[in-house]
Amino acid sequence: MSDRPVGLDELFATADVVSVHTPLTAETRGLVGRRLPAAMKPGAGKVNTARGAVPDELSLSAVLAERPDLFAVLDVTDPWPPVPGSPPFTLPDVVVTPSSPAALGRR
Repeated sequence: MSDRPVGLDELFATADVVSVHTPLTAETRGLVGRRLPAAMKPGAGKVNTARGAVPDELSLSAVLAERPDLFAVLDVTDPWPPVPGSPPFTLPDVVVTPSSPAALGRR
């Protein structure tokens, strides 16, 4: 375990779980694409409580389909509410929780 700041590449490659809490901006839209989750160590996971568009949902779903050793927990998706057959809902290693703000009408 390290107490030094690390970049996103090292964070995703070394962490047991990465939890994303960033706001949605032009810079963070699609921030977590294919490269970062594909570099995660075996058995690692990603939690997203940021806006649904921060992870690139299709890229993340593709990596999770290829790497059944990884998991993800998503509080929101893009779009929200999700469309029927949305990729995260088709994978056994993804849990989508009901977003509390969305349930209250606050997005």
